[in-house]
Amino acid sequence: DQLAAIWQTGYFANAGISSMVPPVLMPVMALTIPLALAITAWNVMRLARFLPQQLLHNQSNEMRCFRGSSLAWLIPGAAAILAAAALMGYGFLIDRMVTGYALAAGFLVLGGGVILARPLIGSPALAHRHITFAGMARANAARTPWRSLSLVGLLACGIFLVIVVNANRPADIRADRAAKLRWTGGFDFAVSTAFPIPGMQFQQGLTAVQNEFPDSILLPCRVREGDDASCLNPTGSSTPKILGVPTDILRKIGAFPLTCTMRGLDPALDWRLLEKKLADGTIPAAADATTMAWGLGLNIGDELPVSDDQGKVRRLRIVARFADSILQGNLIVDAGRFVELFPSNRGAQYFLAAAPGNKGDLLRRRLMTVFGRYGLVVRDSAGRADELLQVERLYIDLFGVLGALGLLLGAAGTGLLLLRNVAGRRREIAIMQATGFTAGRIRWLFIREHFTLVMLGCAIGASAALVASVPPLAIQPMPMAWLARAGLMLGGIVVTAGCALIAATAWMTRLPILSGLRDE
Repeated sequence: DQLAAIWQTGYFANAGISSMVPPVLMPVMALTIPLALAITAWNVMRLARFLPQQLLHNQSNEMRCFRGSSLAWLIPGAAAILAAAALMGYGFLIDRMVTGYALAAGFLVLGGGVILARPLIGSPALAHRHITFAGMARANAARTPWRSLSLVGLLACGIFLVIVVNANRPADIRADRAAKLRWTGGFDFAVSTAFPIPGMQFQQGLTAVQNEFPDSILLPCRVREGDDASCLNPTGSSTPKILGVPTDILRKIGAFPLTCTMRGLDPALDWRLLEKKLADGTIPAAADATTMAWGLGLNIGDELPVSDDQGKVRRLRIVARFADSILQGNLIVDAGRFVELFPSNRGAQYFLAAAPGNKGDLLRRRLMTVFGRYGLVVRDSAGRADELLQVERLYIDLFGVLGALGLLLGAAGTGLLLLRNVAGRRREIAIMQATGFTAGRIRWLFIREHFTLVMLGCAIGASAALVASVPPLAIQPMPMAWLARAGLMLGGIVVTAGCALIAATAWMTRLPILSGLRDE
């Protein structure tokens, strides 16, 4: 409902949103149920090969078709880790660690870690070489390795999702000065007018403003009207609004630095890249990450056709990308090249303003006085950033709730799985009691066995999540509140597992020994 309230306003009220599911996910969702049915049918067919006596004596736990040696597991696991490292290196060198590369690397680390956990669990024969208390715990875990591996994978996936979602949570623009500087470029106001301000009148007004506020900065932008390509438009756009920006001012003040450039161009040129004349005759342009990925569906090096004032089709080439900012939803070209495309444009219709010191209110009133007759609208740049972050925050909250629910179900599933493991070993517990093991010793053996699996799953999930979270954590550290929440979740899993083990072993050790020995 909140997303609908954000999107179904103004222009987007009649956009006709037919589906909230991305088309690329439709085949995946369609294959989910057939895949689950196929796995169930395969498992039933596998169990049908065993004799009834083997099933009654619980001899079908081991998935024999996947036994193999440790090397058979080490090779794909190590390959996944190496692929993740290569992907991270490629992202760092080519795309300056865009989130997509890191997320894919995190999934590879997650899968590789779960695969490598299989030889770590070992085999009962290997664990029995040294009859110690630790060796017995390892042998018990290795007796049903796939059940142990499912426990490790379940916990790893839940922890991975929760940490990655929280690490990508946007910062509070008004409370975090670094985040505010990234989003606003140091500008205090985003100013728009109902119609363009002619060049001479704008220059006269600019002189009047700077005479009163010598340290103020105004960034005038010419505007070619188009659709909004920001995250506030769920339908995207093929004809975005184009801003003609004086890139020399951006370069001088260091606002909105470029994070990625087209191969073959010098990144050191920064915003001067938009002033270059490309050999193929296309006009260089730049956009922020969200506009490129979701608003336009373009990558660096792609072209976008536009019509100039004479109706001739010209082509803009995306040569650079910058981080998300209040310029989201617009395509940026150099002011000089903008005039070449649209010479009939009379002047600036949008500009950013930075006030010196604490004179923001004074500068706002002065701008209204000088340019008020052009239908001036002055907006706080931090407020504009908050507006753009609304959709992202809602999605993060949604995935956070789903991740927490998944982790809660994982913790409950862990407890039930542990209860099932203990209940299925009644004969073993009876023999241990008959040979002199105390109830406390048996309980500690089970706790040590499963505590290792729980910690292994937590370690794999946290390691993969840290890899996937490198880009957001490099920009902003995870708040202590979210670190505390992650710690509480991990603690909850450990406590749930411990309570389930203690309850199960206490129940099993109180059963009559003779009935268990009779079954054995």
